[in-house]
Amino acid sequence: MGEHNPAEKMTLPEVHNERHVYLARGEMLRIARACKHHGTRVAIRGGFYTG
Repeated sequence: MGEHNPAEKMTLPEVHNERHVYLARGEMLRIARACKHHGTRVAIRGGFYTG
């Protein structure tokens, strides 16, 4: 569109909430089994396996 990138001078905030503790597969399964809603169980498993 133009000759320069209008976002090149833009500053991005630092990330302070990155995850340092990860669930093990067994913990994820325990959480998913405790959930009664099928769609939510699918989302829990999908989130676990895709990060």
